[in-house]
Amino acid sequence: MTKSNLLKDPVLKNKINSKVNNPAGDISNEIKEQDLNGQAGGSTPACVSAATAVTALSAWANDKITQKYHCGSLATVSAECRSSHKAC
Repeated sequence: MTKSNLLKDPVLKNKINSKVNNPAGDISNEIKEQDLNGQAGGSTPACVSAATAVTALSAWANDKITQKYHCGSLATVSAECRSSHKAC
């Protein structure tokens, strides 16, 4: 009688009253081991503020470039545009 047979056959497992651990682990033990009160990920208010400022500056610069070159709603750069020194 192998361990894999005991895992596959719950009736056999109960007949011999075997305590075979599940190789995939025990979900209740994993939940107990988790640190549910700790913060994982996220950001600080200062980081959010800096990201907001950079986004606003980028949007402002994009507006000025597109107004100057009349190139639509979003300024882009490509190799073709750079070689001819024209804005695309």
